[in-house]
Amino acid sequence: MFAPYFKDYVNAIIAQYKKFRPIDLTTSIGFTGTVNERFTVFTPQVDSDCLIFGANVDFNNALVTIRITDTATGYVWNPTVYTPIVAVAGIQTQVTPVLPLICPFFLSRQSKLQMDFVNSASSATTGGNITWVGVKLEN
Repeated sequence: MFAPYFKDYVNAIIAQYKKFRPIDLTTSIGFTGTVNERFTVFTPQVDSDCLIFGANVDFNNALVTIRITDTATGYVWNPTVYTPIVAVAGIQTQVTPVLPLICPFFLSRQSKLQMDFVNSASSATTGGNITWVGVKLEN
């Protein structure tokens, strides 16, 4: 059903629920085009448990960086450094617009992802959206 590396992991989680359906969590970043600009934004709060499989952005600037935190658990995905956005999210205009995560991420009900962005120091991005894709798990 899903990628062979995590098939058992994903199927074991999904088996705990009666149904699942696709979900997209889109968040506007709001860059103003200022170099080294910092923004903290959040995904919409989820009303059911979710498995997040990947992400994409609607801009093409590899110099934008991100740090991601699960607000329910406090788990920081990349605690020591900000990560280039292209290591986390695909670009909507590319052949593979959704970059899959190394391992699907379980986002619990009533939680959301906090994303701390830093705009490029040399070629700043304006606007910008990030979309997380996955499945919403329902009982």
